[in-house]
Amino acid sequence: MSQKPPPIKVSAQGIEAKPVTMNEPVPVIDWRALAALPPFQMFVHERSPCPPDGDSERWTIQYVERFVREVDAETLLEKYARWHADKGYWPDEDCMGNTKMNGGDHAA
Repeated sequence: MSQKPPPIKVSAQGIEAKPVTMNEPVPVIDWRALAALPPFQMFVHERSPCPPDGDSERWTIQYVERFVREVDAETLLEKYARWHADKGYWPDEDCMGNTKMNGGDHAA
């Protein structure tokens, strides 16, 4: 007589509930300050190169305005944050140019 394999057990898990929040302030992004940062300018330049005789900060601001109008601000910030982390060139800064705390060191 052959033995049957153990039964396969299938279970389902629910989706974790997302807390409902009301009247929380929407974070405001200072795009002009971000556009002044070399890492953000580099991010934009890789997607839409600034003309050789152009002002890279102005070009970056114009790119942001187009992207936000055509897509949205959150997507642009997410793409930039991912790009910034993937590059790894600025390990002591977050994507907004703020110094990360390392072993007790604090941003000025």
